Amino acid sequence: MDLIVFDVDGTLTATNEVDTRCFARAFYETFGMALDTSWHIYPHRTDSGIISHSLFEHFRCAPTPVELDLFRDRFLMLLEREWRAVPRDFAAIAGATTALTTIVQQRSYALAVATGGWRISALFKLERAGISVVGLPAAFADDAAEREEIARIAIARARFHHQQHVDRIILVGDSDCDVTTAARLGLGFVGIAADGNDAVLRAAGALLVLRDYQDFATFMRILETARPGA
Repeated sequence: MDLIVFDVDGTLTATNEVDTRCFARAFYETFGMALDTSWHIYPHRTDSGIISHSLFEHFRCAPTPVELDLFRDRFLMLLEREWRAVPRDFAAIAGATTALTTIVQQRSYALAVATGGWRISALFKLERAGISVVGLPAAFADDAAEREEIARIAIARARFHHQQHVDRIILVGDSDCDVTTAARLGLGFVGIAADGNDAVLRAAGALLVLRDYQDFATFMRILETARPGA
């Protein structure tokens, strides 16, 4: 069995911009300080990793469970408000819905989700984009602060879910840290550059990059060639 592991923001949903805006505002309203949204400065570019790093840098302390709950509630409220005001900011990446539905129906690959976002906010964005991941193994920032560990958890859950040996795993993502995660875990990688970030992905080492999923035949053909280091 081959397994495809999908990221969410920028990979399945065109939500990078609205996610950044709401995340930064929720951080300010929860912790009382501005958040640096230069994501490359964070050792772990996940919702939990960014919050933990920021609080330690400023206050030398970790967020409490209560603070994290407050943040998630505030973040989701802001996302809901943005969706009601501008629903087009929660669109799916072109062709993503059809691609996932077709792969599931064809049973040509097993699927999983691994995202650095919180579970509640990731599922909200996927639902508003019209992308169903019900029943798919998944891992989120709630499970770990490190992207590699989140991917490992998603893969382990997929293996348990399908009760089959996984021959080949391909990570589909939109950021340079997704490229790095795939390389460190020995996974194949396919980049999605819907935000026009082709150069960033290629500079990180991605060789297989598409703008979106509209040409489904090309996406599937590229998946077949995705191997570690390719």
